[in-house]
Amino acid sequence: MLEFMEDKVVVVKRYASVLGEYNRPQKTLEEIGTYPCHTADTSSNTAQKQPQKENTTELTLYTEEDADVKMGDVLYIYEIDEYDNPILSTEYKALADRPYHKRTHLAVPLLSIEEV
Repeated sequence: MLEFMEDKVVVVKRYASVLGEYNRPQKTLEEIGTYPCHTADTSSNTAQKQPQKENTTELTLYTEEDADVKMGDVLYIYEIDEYDNPILSTEYKALADRPYHKRTHLAVPLLSIEEV
């Protein structure tokens, strides 16, 4: 992927199930990796659902081709400052849909719904 397009950073976290007290599964988020990335809007719409309106934006995340991203992963996307450090106040959280492996990059549709 082209370096000038990587204007953000993504932290990939995945739910891991471990046995807790009385052998009951406990799900915890484990960090998988951090990768440079870029996001692009594909479309957005507002649909009337009961009882709230839902605002859905279709975003696609583009990152390096060998990034470990799977469907259902929780992605934390941050903008970066001039020193390539994540700006924590710009956090955007989304779920990864099915990733598509391209020859030069990985394209991941993002699932995010927010109430209006």
